[in-house]
Amino acid sequence: MLRVPDSSAVATDSRFDGERLLRAWQHLARLAVQYQRRPFVPEELWAGQITRAVRLLGPLDEE
Repeated sequence: MLRVPDSSAVATDSRFDGERLLRAWQHLARLAVQYQRRPFVPEELWAGQITRAVRLLGPLDEE
């Protein structure tokens, strides 16, 4: 297994936000290179974290 930075990865456990765990053994090296070339966009991570928080809170009312 290998962890690579990925701003689109928002985990159930916030300690792992911004990291993607790769498990595809046959293609692990190729996937790792692909993710390492992908730009890390902090705003993308932030948006995913906000989405997770809203899902945990449930529907929001106007207040």
